[in-house]
Amino acid sequence: MSELEAAEVYPTLILAAAIALRELGIEDAHVTQARRRAERAIQPLTTLDDLADRIGVFVRDLLGLGEAAR
Repeated sequence: MSELEAAEVYPTLILAAAIALRELGIEDAHVTQARRRAERAIQPLTTLDDLADRIGVFVRDLLGLGEAAR
């Protein structure tokens, strides 16, 4: 996460990385803090929860854990 933040990537990419790590069972305080910072920087078109849900679907499909993998 620190590498993504240092590269000043879009906050949605940091959110996606945090969701991917969560889906893989990898969570720690640094990831949680990075996700919170990213969430504060995001100005979603709808709601933050809606955006996180859509990113979650994408990430699960990308990792082969979602509906598309079935």
